[in-house]
Amino acid sequence: MKLFLMLFLLAFLLFPVFSQDLHLPIFYLKYDFGIGIEEDDGETEQTDDKHKASFRIKERWSNLLTTNLTFTFYDKNYVDGTGDYNYYSLYPEFTFRFNNSLKLDTGFRSKWVVYENTLNDYTDLMFKTTFTFKPIPQISLIPSFQGTYSLYNDEERSKQTYVFGFGITTKLNSFVLSGSYRGTLRNPLNSDSTVNMDFYNQFSVGLTFDPNKIRNDE
Repeated sequence: MKLFLMLFLLAFLLFPVFSQDLHLPIFYLKYDFGIGIEEDDGETEQTDDKHKASFRIKERWSNLLTTNLTFTFYDKNYVDGTGDYNYYSLYPEFTFRFNNSLKLDTGFRSKWVVYENTLNDYTDLMFKTTFTFKPIPQISLIPSFQGTYSLYNDEERSKQTYVFGFGITTKLNSFVLSGSYRGTLRNPLNSDSTVNMDFYNQFSVGLTFDPNKIRNDE
């Protein structure tokens, strides 16, 4: 698996296709730090600390293709020393902009999670793709699909999760009205898994107002 990822990373960085309008890559580096606080009998005490660092390379190969490659490290430590864990993830993403009306975003993420108790260790392999279609400039239709395979050292906890989504966004001058549906299906990954199969639905509606986009019709 590690050899495959190294070869994939090399191919990603040397990707020659659609390079006639190649731009210089853009590099992003981000670091977050946080602490957990708990109140007990009127006194506050620290429960944990967490660190997250990410490095992203964005490259525009042409008007058609833009890529992102993100490496993330996360570490969380509890004051009592139990439950500490960290993870590494590698996430290449590809954006194909065919025209002003049609865009495809897809990505493959590998995530390695390591606990003090190795039975809790697992690897996540995720695939995600999203289409954005604009029948007219003011309306966007956004179907999406995501599949995740969680491979635990404790095989009884291994599972597969699929997420189906559909969103619609409408722009009305300085207002943006959006609605979305998200359906999640979870299944056991193998015959040894004891994960229960379940399915749940989620709906959301949003309204955004931006006074900077108010149009002057006079």
